[in-house]
Amino acid sequence: MGPVSKRAREVEPLPAAKKLAGSAAAAPSAEALAREDEGEVLRQRLVAKREAEEEVLRQRLLAKETSLRNLTKRYLSFAAAVESATPAECEKLHQGLLKELAAYEFGMAKARTLVSVNVQQVALYESMEGEIGAEMARTSAEIESLTRQLAEERTLRQQKEQYAALSRRIQLLPPRAATEREIASLNSELASLNEEGEGLSATLTERSRLFSGFMHSIHDLQVHLGGQDAGAPAAAAPGPAVKAPAAVKSRADSKGGEQKP
Repeated sequence: MGPVSKRAREVEPLPAAKKLAGSAAAAPSAEALAREDEGEVLRQRLVAKREAEEEVLRQRLLAKETSLRNLTKRYLSFAAAVESATPAECEKLHQGLLKELAAYEFGMAKARTLVSVNVQQVALYESMEGEIGAEMARTSAEIESLTRQLAEERTLRQQKEQYAALSRRIQLLPPRAATEREIASLNSELASLNEEGEGLSATLTERSRLFSGFMHSIHDLQVHLGGQDAGAPAAAAPGPAVKAPAAVKSRADSKGGEQKP
């Protein structure tokens, strides 16, 4: 064996020392590897997320911003031509790049104008919305007022219809002046009838009084005649009828004349 192998054997540690050193080195290396793995995973995730976002932005720019895409192509072409193309070609590409920049600036100005117009339109819509809201409030108030007015008009119409019906019924009756004249005539007739009734009642009372006196006189006459018949002789011949006194006869005649009516 050469000197190198001898030196290696002299430097080589013992097996126990090898095991202790290997175990001591293995423990921290596992933890470090675990931490490194976690860090690597996080870095990969961040890189993947950034790449995804960049891809999304790139796709959006390529899909929607045609002018920006053309401008990017022009710029890359101009940048590549600066290193390898002739000055004439570079000038041509530069002019094309300037034109593309002008077109892009025009598009941006147009977009800004559209944004401004849209903002003004939104403000106009908001003011119109406010006006429409106020108009709706006024219309609602007017509708409520008209509803109340309609209810009042309906009530007035019903009252007018009732008044018209009563007027038609009143027109069927005779005039008030004629009715008053008729009432006055009936009152005067009633008064005359009352006076006539009072007169007849007085006449009846007077006749009843006279008839009662007449009956009393007849009763007295009968009593007088009966007394005379009892005092006369039984065998006396019948003579002429006894005449009633003149006063009694005249009273009876007067009573008979009053009872004829």
